Amino acid sequence: MKRTASLLLVFSMILFVFGMTSCKKQAEVPTKSDVMDALEAEYDVSFRMNSKDIAEDGSEAEWVFISKDGLLEVTVTWSADDPEDFDFDAKEFYAAADVVVPDPPLVDLDPSADPDPSTDKQSNGFKIGVSMPTADLQRWNQDGEYIKSELEKLGYEVDLQYAANDVATQVSQVENMINSGCDVLIIATIESSSLGEVLEDAEALNIPVIAYDRLILESDTYRDHGRRSGRQ
Repeated sequence: MKRTASLLLVFSMILFVFGMTSCKKQAEVPTKSDVMDALEAEYDVSFRMNSKDIAEDGSEAEWVFISKDGLLEVTVTWSADDPEDFDFDAKEFYAAADVVVPDPPLVDLDPSADPDPSTDKQSNGFKIGVSMPTADLQRWNQDGEYIKSELEKLGYEVDLQYAANDVATQVSQVENMINSGCDVLIIATIESSSLGEVLEDAEALNIPVIAYDRLILESDTYRDHGRRSGRQ
């Protein structure tokens, strides 16, 4: 009888512990929709998700969102220890009006003003590097040639390069543009996080960098579609 009572007591304790454990079940990781709602309520703009990273045990998560106008990047973090709250870390990009490409100086194109015919075609002294992902796609080919044509009409020297969709080639081409004396860089990156190191060289030389069509991540030296973050 006493043995039976002891077994019942042990069984009851097991059930009690199991019940307490069940009550402390870990909170579930929020859905993308939950995070998006909280984010848009916080900043009152529309976002798209760029990346997410969720721990295997579901104890914490991180999402990166970019506003649809490209002016704001927000990292959202969540922890099961405080499941009702999100932490927001925002990074702003500045307006295109802040980037000023210098106007070309006036050039005397009158041949009679200079007896040396070799000086008839004069450069305005400014060189712009244009880096496109590939020439194999019609879109990038046309964009590159159009940008080059329009800048040359304004008197700029243009170094247009296509990287054959190879990251190492694009990095090398941008390095060469910097070393050859380009005053401004326009870059449509192949991979958004591949140019951080080489663009540090551009920043050190005060070379403005314009990200064309695609964000350049892991760098503070550019503006997207004419927005350059970092220097004022």
